[in-house]
Amino acid sequence: EPMSRLYEQTFSCPVSTFSEQFNYCFSASVSLLSLPRHVVTLGPDAWVSVSGGTVYLRVDGPPSPSPYGVASLVIDMSSLGFSTHSTISMRHLYGRERRDTRNNLVYIQIQVRRPDGSVVYLYLARDDGSSETTHVYDVMGGAARYVCNYIVGAGGSGCPAGHIVVRLGALSTSWATFFSGSVYPYVGYGTIEKIALVAVDHRGTPGRGDDDYYVYWTDLVASGHGCSLPGAVSVYTRGQPNTNVFIDGGTSPTSPPSLVTHVDAHG
Repeated sequence: EPMSRLYEQTFSCPVSTFSEQFNYCFSASVSLLSLPRHVVTLGPDAWVSVSGGTVYLRVDGPPSPSPYGVASLVIDMSSLGFSTHSTISMRHLYGRERRDTRNNLVYIQIQVRRPDGSVVYLYLARDDGSSETTHVYDVMGGAARYVCNYIVGAGGSGCPAGHIVVRLGALSTSWATFFSGSVYPYVGYGTIEKIALVAVDHRGTPGRGDDDYYVYWTDLVASGHGCSLPGAVSVYTRGQPNTNVFIDGGTSPTSPPSLVTHVDAHG
């Protein structure tokens, strides 16, 4: 017999398999009016009501010394975890009383938290009038806070960093789309935390009268991807703020669900 036969042995090793799909993301279409919401107004002549699937904003700018009126409805989207790649859509109907001065600004304000923790505010605006100067207000903090000027027919002027104002066009006096699409092209990647419907008016007379204007909103829908981690999965980071781990519903790198790790050197 060859010597090699004396050293022939057979080994048997147990094998175990662990599989994790990292499928923590989901697709959903949600009526925005089914989410928590609250009203924010400025001035005595601002009214907000919700009936069924329709929101009604009516506003007039009070007399000096603070001749601005704001009517708004703020909706909390944080429970959805929707990314900025999600689609937001809504329709509107605009009208004004016969003595309204047509310096009217209507916008949706969207609060987005970026992966580094910073917050950016997007204002998608429509208006009626020509060359009048009015104001943009941030309503996300529970009160109407001045942000920058807005020239009717042109757009924002002198807006600070972190506040992006985009003019979409004119308001419509028949039912029409106010906005439909993703906000990613305007703000980049992040998570949508809140959205607000806002109407601003400049100058007027006290009380509900014939120089007010109003906006109806309907078909307020958000469609997109959200993600949530199960209790058995945790994230560990160490170092600077740009050491991040993302599980998201966007396009990182291509389509959901996805796991992304971004690590910078830590000395």
